[in-house]
Amino acid sequence: MNNVTVKVGTLFECESIQEHLDYTEKHFIYDPIWRQTAIGCTILCLLRDMYKFKFGFLLSRRDKKFFTTFYSKPFTRPVWNCLYAMAFLTSIIFYMLKRWEFSVVGGWHCSFVYESLVIIGGYCQHIPPIDTRLPSRRIAYFIFFVFTYIVYTFYTSNLLSNLVNDKDNEINLETLVATEYMRVIVDYMMRNIVERSHMYAQNYGAIFDRLMAMRVVTVVKGLEEVKTGRVALLSDYTTIYPYMKRVYDNDDICKLVSVDLFSGVKKYFHASKQFQYKEQFKIGTLRIKESGILQRIVSTEFEEPKCTKSHLIQISMQQISIPITILACSYVISLLILVAERIHYKRYGVWPYVEAEIGELSKQIKLQIRKDREHNRLETFEKFIKNTGGIKKAVKVLSDKTNWIANVKDRHGETTTKRVDILSIATNFYKDLYSSKNFMDNTELNNHEEVPLILEEEVHKATKTQKTDKAPGPDQIDNELLL
Repeated sequence: MNNVTVKVGTLFECESIQEHLDYTEKHFIYDPIWRQTAIGCTILCLLRDMYKFKFGFLLSRRDKKFFTTFYSKPFTRPVWNCLYAMAFLTSIIFYMLKRWEFSVVGGWHCSFVYESLVIIGGYCQHIPPIDTRLPSRRIAYFIFFVFTYIVYTFYTSNLLSNLVNDKDNEINLETLVATEYMRVIVDYMMRNIVERSHMYAQNYGAIFDRLMAMRVVTVVKGLEEVKTGRVALLSDYTTIYPYMKRVYDNDDICKLVSVDLFSGVKKYFHASKQFQYKEQFKIGTLRIKESGILQRIVSTEFEEPKCTKSHLIQISMQQISIPITILACSYVISLLILVAERIHYKRYGVWPYVEAEIGELSKQIKLQIRKDREHNRLETFEKFIKNTGGIKKAVKVLSDKTNWIANVKDRHGETTTKRVDILSIATNFYKDLYSSKNFMDNTELNNHEEVPLILEEEVHKATKTQKTDKAPGPDQIDNELLL
């Protein structure tokens, strides 16, 4: 049977006349114009619904934390783990290099925490001041900072790319299958599939099996489950839009994503070779295409609930609650540390960190003194070996201490070498010496011969043995005058 073109025309606006259609009224039977208008409007409404009809999945985007899904997008999880491990390993290497430089040329402090801050500053491109003296540390820092600059460049470029091209809103059928969304189907569509199961099972076996495996829900229940962000509802959109306007608010509508199963499908007609209006159909189609009518019909938009939310990125308090909490805790900890420092200063009169710095400075001074002594000792030995060929005089010059009292005997005749005991014996001896009132001991002889305690010859001998060129005593008499 050949296809023919049926012309349909109306005399009134279909939108206004559609509300008054009643096929039971008698004027439908007797008035041909009204009958033509009613039938024409019905056909036009069917064609309009057919062009506007779209079919697919409806789902809601899940609420995700802003800082974990947005700022972590430029790199995958393995890349982030590699950067964390690299930061820890580099901190250890920098600390070891600092300790090496500390032992060679000295320094003020050596801290693993400070090296970790240098690593974090390198990743963020805000590097704290660094004092390096050895070329090994300079080369290590230079290579690491070049590496962090490259990483920072990749991060910022990928972050801007995600800002421009947000892939979360672009979900197709392949992406939906790969997600964890549970797929359900409305009840009236499942009834239609069951009624035509003999057709689907023959031509679309795998698809039919998947459709039959879906859970069946009502429209209202399906929309409620879509709001949870874990369910994708399979339905035609024109049926569920009126329910969406009643159930969803503006925020819920802005989260919706439509996966149209008819997107990208070409629209075409089949005609037999004996079609008598083939040429007229081609010419008419070209004219419709040139005039833009075909494009307007194909791209007809169905009425869907519109999202009135701004397209600008809006951050809620829930998204910034974590960094604000961390910042508040940091300030509280800083305040507690300040109070503890003030208490320590009032109690001991010195800041808690000054003692550690003084101890560190004392270690550095002792280390430098020991190094200077060793250097001076080597130079002295080298000098005397070149001049005299021996080290005896060098040892005498380098000897900076003398054992004045190596040992002493106490009043019981026992010898001691301990410095504390020697000081005690000497102290007691001089106490007894200066507290005694007997300056001279009288000796009684049995022969009754008067012999003075000090002979005149002894005085002359003692005077002659005095050395000259000596300073006078309290009486201002030199030894030269006595001689």
